[in-house]
Amino acid sequence: MKKTSTFLAALLASAALAVPVPAAAQAPDPAAVQLFEDGRKLMGEQKYAEACPKLAESQRLSPGVGTLLNLGKCYEALGKTASAWTSYKEAVFLGKKLNDDRVSFAEQSAAKIEPRLMKLQITMQGGDVPGLAVRRDDQDVGKGAFGTPIPVDPGDHVIEATAPGYSVWSTHTVTNKEGQTFTVAIPALVMKSGSEVATASSPLRAAAFAVGGIGVGGLLVGGVFGGLAVSAANKVKNECANNVCTSSQQGDLSSANTKALASTVGLAVGGAALVTGVVLFVVSRSPAKSDDAAPPRSAELVPSLGPQGGGLSVIGRF
Repeated sequence: MKKTSTFLAALLASAALAVPVPAAAQAPDPAAVQLFEDGRKLMGEQKYAEACPKLAESQRLSPGVGTLLNLGKCYEALGKTASAWTSYKEAVFLGKKLNDDRVSFAEQSAAKIEPRLMKLQITMQGGDVPGLAVRRDDQDVGKGAFGTPIPVDPGDHVIEATAPGYSVWSTHTVTNKEGQTFTVAIPALVMKSGSEVATASSPLRAAAFAVGGIGVGGLLVGGVFGGLAVSAANKVKNECANNVCTSSQQGDLSSANTKALASTVGLAVGGAALVTGVVLFVVSRSPAKSDDAAPPRSAELVPSLGPQGGGLSVIGRF
């Protein structure tokens, strides 16, 4: 009787795994079908490391309960208990949605693995910091997952944490005992040195390049108009006999004076902006003081115009 029960269980398992029924009532993707068949063949040859990626791709192309069950079995053969358990759980969810009669088999398969699962729990000892980013094996870990044991496959796992203005903290842990929960506590992150923070995050750096660019542009404009003004003035001087100019020549002289004024303004504003950009750049590279009570550095650009030209002034706290 026992042999008969074992035979029936094996027969049911084989039937459950044999057909890649797609999630939707439509013709399956030909590529998904071929990948499924190749994956099953490789599993029959016990080449699980080659079979699992094919089954996973088949599932991506055409989700199906049968594909998930095979994928779970493949992961289980590789010892990837968390991946196998997840595949079985997905098969349960999809099977219930489609009223698939293999839901019971998927539930039994997941329940069989669950006591063996290894879990990794990540906690924060140093408290939250703005922009905190935590990754486990190149996967983002949201804050909501902190303190919750998450099933992971056996092996070496790398955990990293960082935030803007802080150095990257990294460690690794090996999960190798079935049914155990492993905890990784992330300590308080270490702030970068003042120069590193200033270089990476100071808003003055962007302002320095912007204002410096305005300065260079102003100098170029001033130089061009200056050249035009000199050329026009020399032309009028040569044409006006005994310093007596016609109305047309007087118009040319007025135009030359306008260009000279534009040149003066351009050179004045450009020079001031360029100097301001250099000052901002130097300030952005300066190490931040360790005095917490000191007010933050700030800068403000104030344009100034006068009868002889214009410029930019920098006021603030450095």
